[in-house]
Amino acid sequence: MCPRPARNATVSLLTAALISMMLACPSTDGTGIDHDNGDTGETDAGDEDVPPDTTDDDAGDYECQLTEDCDGDDVCIDATCVAVECSDPSTPPGTSVSTDGYLPGDTATYDCEPEHDLIGDRQRTCTEDGAWSGNPPSCTPFSPPDVQTLFTYPPPGDVDDSIEDHVIDLLDTAPSGSKVRASFYSFSRVRVAQAFVDAHNRGADVRVIVNNHNVHPDGSYYAGVELLDEELGNRLTICHEDEEPQQAGCVGDRINHNKFITFSELVGGGDHVVMQTTSNMNNPQREEVNTLVTVHGDTGLYNAYLDHWNDQQAQQIDTDYYHYVDGDDDTRVYFFPRQEGDTIVEILDDVHCDDDSSLHVAMAWFTDARVEIAQRLADLHDDGCAVNVLIDERTDYDTPGSNVVDALSTGDIDLAYFPEADFQAGDGMKLHSKHMLIDAPFGDNKVHQQLVLTGSHNFNVSSLERNDEALMKLRDAQTHQDFVDDWNTLRPGAVTLHP
Repeated sequence: MCPRPARNATVSLLTAALISMMLACPSTDGTGIDHDNGDTGETDAGDEDVPPDTTDDDAGDYECQLTEDCDGDDVCIDATCVAVECSDPSTPPGTSVSTDGYLPGDTATYDCEPEHDLIGDRQRTCTEDGAWSGNPPSCTPFSPPDVQTLFTYPPPGDVDDSIEDHVIDLLDTAPSGSKVRASFYSFSRVRVAQAFVDAHNRGADVRVIVNNHNVHPDGSYYAGVELLDEELGNRLTICHEDEEPQQAGCVGDRINHNKFITFSELVGGGDHVVMQTTSNMNNPQREEVNTLVTVHGDTGLYNAYLDHWNDQQAQQIDTDYYHYVDGDDDTRVYFFPRQEGDTIVEILDDVHCDDDSSLHVAMAWFTDARVEIAQRLADLHDDGCAVNVLIDERTDYDTPGSNVVDALSTGDIDLAYFPEADFQAGDGMKLHSKHMLIDAPFGDNKVHQQLVLTGSHNFNVSSLERNDEALMKLRDAQTHQDFVDDWNTLRPGAVTLHP
């Protein structure tokens, strides 16, 4: 007779394909019939196709004859006794493992505790020789970046100077001998310019880059740039100053849209500091919703921004300048312009969905030129991710794009916008933030991560293909939560488009 099963097992389709290579139930005469069980080995004419040691039930499916048919470590699969070949997979410290069975073709899937990276293969397969493929992975803790976050919420018709105040506070603590590098699109605020000048006068090496549109119709500089020009001299760079405004950045062929400052050192604030904001240093930004992150102590990230600043100062147009650099604390920064592909789509292609997955977007410009982003968000919604999108209305720039709205008007995606007319009437908010938040399994190993992408990059064609832009990616649960809280703070002031 066949051995008795030691456990129940769920059989995968792959296992069924291996049946022809498995051992059949033992027999004494080659018929596959256990004569000690009282069977004669004879079958009726209508049972000619019944496999050995099986019965044909009412539904026409074959089964092993009795529970005693398979014993030991064998189980009956598709009327054949086969060996259960894999034992429990090993579970290194910090990992957890789940299996869908222990038969050839079944898999073991590993996960890490929060704030850990999975190193190695996340999934192993039970092989025919009774071993799990590969080696068990390991989980190592990662050090999240040291980040400060700041969000502005100007009341309708009023201003919020929180970001401007923070910039001044940072500049006020740049000591003599330290290096300060800044790059901004619009710059008119005199009090911020004075903080740069004060740091320079204390002995800090202060250098600033601005876009070439910061001029009045008569050709004179905006007040903030004029002060920088007077006090910093050749330490101020104006991107391709002799070109038509808005027709040349420092690297891209349209504008320098950056909004960042780097500090080699801050008194009481450590070293290698990067401040990335969505806010320009001008009057209109004080009335708009913006965000800011300051990352302390990430030398790799700091050097990446510093190299980009040096490239900008060289003022060599390169419309395919795109590249990215990884920092030291699970950070990354992407620099634009880029001619082929879409960075945001590629990032979304690394997102996987489960019951706990969510994405949040808050975007000042989201035009039809980047509709593929909206389509990918809709795909992820269909895969089970909760998708939530806030967009500012800017009719002169066709945002939100009608195709973007159509793509996101599906299922239960939460889609809302800030009406331009409400802001102009002094009753609403104007969104200038530019971020995407991911809380989902991510990458090849599908490890659940909390990611923040923020910077100067809008979801429009210029940000992708023509502008000097920086997009920072942070992996940090607390920073992600700060941005989600900001999104939830803004949501009640927006008008629902869908559902």
